[in-house]
Amino acid sequence: SYSLGAVVVLKHFMRLILRLRPSYMILVLVNSLVATGMAVIGIYIPKLLIDGLTQSKGIEWFLSVICVIVAAKLILQILSNYLKKKQDTSREVLRHNVEHAFSEKVMSVDYKYLEDPKYLDIKERATFAVNNFGALDVLLNSAVSFTSAILTLGTVVGIMFSFSPVYMLISIGIAFLTVLVQKKYLSEEQKVLAELIPINRQYSYYSSNAFSLAPQKDIRMYRLDKILIEKLAEKNLEVSKWLSELRRKSGNASAQQTAIISAINLIAYVYAALRVLTDKLGARIGIGDFTVYINASEELIRSFRMAFTSVLDVMQQL
Repeated sequence: SYSLGAVVVLKHFMRLILRLRPSYMILVLVNSLVATGMAVIGIYIPKLLIDGLTQSKGIEWFLSVICVIVAAKLILQILSNYLKKKQDTSREVLRHNVEHAFSEKVMSVDYKYLEDPKYLDIKERATFAVNNFGALDVLLNSAVSFTSAILTLGTVVGIMFSFSPVYMLISIGIAFLTVLVQKKYLSEEQKVLAELIPINRQYSYYSSNAFSLAPQKDIRMYRLDKILIEKLAEKNLEVSKWLSELRRKSGNASAQQTAIISAINLIAYVYAALRVLTDKLGARIGIGDFTVYINASEELIRSFRMAFTSVLDVMQQL
């Protein structure tokens, strides 16, 4: 199946990364841990301050807490910036190394097949996503997003579980609907791009001849300019037609996801408010716990969607 094939390709791709630049994955993991720490601090800051007000803590306590929060966030932010700089540098080196490996693979094709239409189409399909949609950068960015999202998700699930295991599962279930919407759109996008690949190869052929200096003399001598213009206009209209339909579907998917996320947030606020006001849904919680619950719920949805969207992005590129 397509999914199984994508998993096999991804396995080979990860092996290639580890062979070419193993330090990159270490940087990704450490930076993701730092991002998780910053997210957890952000969840608990309102609770600390609100609990301090409700418990009538002194000004010294507030100053101490604020200093600790500022120092912790400053240290994590400096560390995050440093790691991101190192990660970006390592990724740039890795990207060049992977492109070089891809080039060696393409150049290994027997010379007699270089102008064979069948091989040209295979080559176009193999390099289309890399050349036109930055597939390599998408794969590397998805690896970063997935690692960060999984670590944050695991932490937030622990926080949410302490409040309500049932509601945590309900939130994840509803959030999964946004993943299904995204998966449906990406599947449709994959079909459109697959149909565009042959058209893109033809368009590239005509445009390279129209704008390159070498064939200009022959174009003038044999009056091929009108044919080239007609072909470029024809292929341009075909591409525009497909992409317009793709943008419409993208807008519909985005609207559906926004509606689902808004529903989840509304349920979270209502449920948390009821936990503050009554004990019918569980033990009553304070205002500080209310902020933790809301922040954790939003972070849970964000991390869950990021993790699965990263997986879907990888599957699409492969």
